[in-house]
Amino acid sequence: MSPAEFLRALFCISGELLIVVARSHAATQCPTSAPSVQLNSGNRTESPSTEQFHAGDWTLEIDGAFIRARTNPRFEQFAGGQVGVSHFWTDRLSVHACVPVYWVNQDSPVAIGAGLDLVARWQFYERGRLSLYIDGGAGLLISDHNVPRGGTRVNFMPQVGIGATWMLDERTFLFGGARVWHLSNAGLFGAVATPPWTNR
Repeated sequence: MSPAEFLRALFCISGELLIVVARSHAATQCPTSAPSVQLNSGNRTESPSTEQFHAGDWTLEIDGAFIRARTNPRFEQFAGGQVGVSHFWTDRLSVHACVPVYWVNQDSPVAIGAGLDLVARWQFYERGRLSLYIDGGAGLLISDHNVPRGGTRVNFMPQVGIGATWMLDERTFLFGGARVWHLSNAGLFGAVATPPWTNR
């Protein structure tokens, strides 16, 4: 099986609301300005950490997304969202487990799918209330009809993305980003179940 048989690119635009539901004890404050150095009775002290995302944090996230196929002339469209939780293993680095639900607009029949995504995210830049991130992972999508038509009901979803966050308050963040998906059954169900347009 060639790499082209495994990968089908889709472009995803998403928006997300992330709520920190459990803060680590070391992260009781989340200042929005750069750290300052103060002199106190001749001793040099620093303000608390300016990290927005701290090791030990747990979050709840809710997002919506619109996805459009870019390598298929039929241009299937996905619309939906997901609910998930994440845990920060270190400052700025988290692992997310999410349950997506999508409505798939395609050549008849239209399909509805749900699954599980596991994604790692790195907040590589922070300044004030703004942060930038990259993420990547994989998922599984199971639908009530074949996606695409002539394919299978079970597909895999490797994905990578980039985006930005804006801190509304200490525990609430808005996310916006773009992601490239690859949706495929990986040929596990035989050549007959792999649509011809995925083999390019």
